[in-house]
Amino acid sequence: MERLNGAANPPSSTYRPSSLGVNAPCWARTAPSGEALKLQPVRIGLYDQYGGLMPAGWTRWLFEQYEFPYEIVRSQTLDAGNLNAKYDVIVFTDGAFRHTSRAARAGANAAAEADNPGGFGTVSMEDIPSEYRGWLGRISEDKTIPQIKRFVEAGGSVVAIGGSTTMGELLGVPVKDYLTEKGPDGRDHNRHAFSLWLAGGGFRRGYVHGRTDDFSYRAVHDVVRVCDLHATLLHALGLDHTRLTYPHEGREDSLTDADVTQAHVVQELLE
Repeated sequence: MERLNGAANPPSSTYRPSSLGVNAPCWARTAPSGEALKLQPVRIGLYDQYGGLMPAGWTRWLFEQYEFPYEIVRSQTLDAGNLNAKYDVIVFTDGAFRHTSRAARAGANAAAEADNPGGFGTVSMEDIPSEYRGWLGRISEDKTIPQIKRFVEAGGSVVAIGGSTTMGELLGVPVKDYLTEKGPDGRDHNRHAFSLWLAGGGFRRGYVHGRTDDFSYRAVHDVVRVCDLHATLLHALGLDHTRLTYPHEGREDSLTDADVTQAHVVQELLE
């Protein structure tokens, strides 16, 4: 008889290895009576696009670390429909999709055309090796979103993270982001609080710095300004933010503009 967490573990018990961070002992010696639900493995689709999304890459790492089977989904697969035959849940990480107003999209398209007349610098299908052409494309409101909506209406689940949560409005979900401020150009973001994850480079391990209010709207404790963050990042790179300057409009300017902002290195973030 083995012991698990100090308790006797009958030979019939099974549990996930602790290397995955999960202990699930089973004490039953016989099958349960009455109605039972047969569990099936969840078919997970993780959206990614040609060129790669960094958040999708980290999510893949998490799935692999905890042994969640998944399949990469591209926009062409989404546009083809019949998603319920392949997936139970589709995950869209930050950067996969962002819904903007028509005016904002029109302005962005006009600016792109002005900066890139005739589409100079775009990649044609012929420039892509044939084995990667199925990766091309982006999520579109006219083709992709209707297929995702059909997937959800047929019982599928969507997990949207970060900016991709804006697809909720197009899917008919009665949600709205009240923590953002929308400008006249249609862009929206919360400039009063945001979070960063820093690793290596001499930063403290397992440390959380700062806190927002109860609505996650405004930083209220141990606030780190953008200029302070830049000063700290430069310090981690071995650079003095007050001495890394360049001539600009008749004076020596810097990334942190320390003479004006009084930017400083946040020592609490460092080992």
